[in-house]
Amino acid sequence: MTKSDRHGPRSQVENEGRKPAIRNSCWLVLFTFIFLISLSGCHRKSAPEIIYVGHVAAFRGPDKFNGEQARQGILLALEEAQGSEDTIGENRRVEVIHVDSEGDVKSVEPKTVRLVAVNHVAALLGGTDWAYGEAMIPVAQSNEIPLLVTGGLPGRSTQAYAFHTGLSPDRQAEALADFASNHHAPPIKKMAVLVDGVDKGPSSFLAGKVMREFLKKEGNSLAGEWTYKEYRKGAAGTEGEWSFKSAEDLKDIVEQVRGRHPEGILLVGSPGDLARLRKAGLDEKLPLFFAGEDGSEGVLRGISSGQPVFLATGFALDQNEKQKDFATRYEKRFHEPPDVHAAFAYENMKILLDVMGRVSSAKGVKIQEALESLTDFPTLSGDVTFDKDHHWADCQAFVVRVQDGRVKVEYVPKKEEKKDGSTH
Repeated sequence: MTKSDRHGPRSQVENEGRKPAIRNSCWLVLFTFIFLISLSGCHRKSAPEIIYVGHVAAFRGPDKFNGEQARQGILLALEEAQGSEDTIGENRRVEVIHVDSEGDVKSVEPKTVRLVAVNHVAALLGGTDWAYGEAMIPVAQSNEIPLLVTGGLPGRSTQAYAFHTGLSPDRQAEALADFASNHHAPPIKKMAVLVDGVDKGPSSFLAGKVMREFLKKEGNSLAGEWTYKEYRKGAAGTEGEWSFKSAEDLKDIVEQVRGRHPEGILLVGSPGDLARLRKAGLDEKLPLFFAGEDGSEGVLRGISSGQPVFLATGFALDQNEKQKDFATRYEKRFHEPPDVHAAFAYENMKILLDVMGRVSSAKGVKIQEALESLTDFPTLSGDVTFDKDHHWADCQAFVVRVQDGRVKVEYVPKKEEKKDGSTH
């Protein structure tokens, strides 16, 4: 028997013995693969719960820049909070629906209703425009949908589902009067007051509050108060109110103001009124103190001259370190500096994201309850606290000077007590 003959049968037996082992190994690999697939399926992340938030702003018309700044502030807050996985909390994703008011205040309420009824938003965001806030609040209240809004008036806006984060009218009036009386060089002792009569609610409240605060200091007085209103066909005027069609019609007011020899002028209204009054001959040597919606700084800077204009705002780039850091991140993302509209939209969105990441259910009632228990939440303008009786954040005021196209912080008043926006 040859060598190959001797080994042939044994090799055949060995091969036959190996076949079951190979088959067993194949089955083992197959079962292992199936097990791993099933195991990965058990741990696969389910689709996130999507929560919708509605935002109404002007993206066309003269206020489109304000709306775009707010949209970008909201986007930055979303990107920072939701990260690469685009989620918050227990696998939730927040998406914001931006609705264009086209600069028409009358469209705000029906568009807010649509956000609630058709888009089923769980919360709403408003801006610094008082009229927008007043239009959105009744919709939020009747549908039990929480609204975070920057602007608004105390008393008129005290509703269970409305929360305010911006500079309250009280804070604005106190800061402006305090600066004029005690920190302007020289201190103002005699003030002339010019009030826009188009929307008597906001203007009258602010004018009255600033005047009361100003007159608290001994020796201060008023040179007089003048109310003006742009002419509207069919709109009745009131006694002592100037109705004008052009700057020419405002010359009588300007002459009367000049004859009373004030040391300063308080203008309560819109920034556009200042351009008309200057054209009518307003004395530009006098310091002007502006009271109106927060966010007017940009327009005032655009029409600024050598006349110093002072106003109170809740956002100033060259003061708060948090605000500086936010401005750096914002500019890196959008290649332009932020303004007050971007800052407060960012704050409001951050507050909502924090609350929505913690609530057991993304229902309006649950979000409202969580907002009412918000305590010392850090924002760009200080720590925000809400409760059932206080829906106004205690925003820090900054008094800034607008002159020759530049803006500079002049005074930062100390906060002595909490303010909820109510009159006192």
